[in-house]
Amino acid sequence: GGLAPNDPRSVAQQIKEFQNKELMELERKLQSSETNKLMAEEQLTSLQVYLTQATVQYQREIVRLRGVIGQMDPGGKMSKADPLRG
Repeated sequence: GGLAPNDPRSVAQQIKEFQNKELMELERKLQSSETNKLMAEEQLTSLQVYLTQATVQYQREIVRLRGVIGQMDPGGKMSKADPLRG
C-alpha cells in the first residue's frame, strides 16, 4: 500500500518535502549571512576606533618631532628642506 509515483497526493507530498527542505536551507543561509554581517559590523567598528586612536597618536608624534626639530634649529634654517614642517 504506498502511493503510486504519479498519484496527485504523492506529487503534492514530494513538493511539500522539497519546499520544506529548501526553506530550511534558505533559513540556514539567512542565519549565516546575519552572523557574518554582525561580525563585519563589529570589525568595522573596531577598525574605526583603532584608526581614530592611531591618527591622534601620529598627530601628537608629528607635533613632538616638530618641536624637536625646532630645538635643534632655532633659527629655522632647516625648515624649508624639512618635510615634517609641511
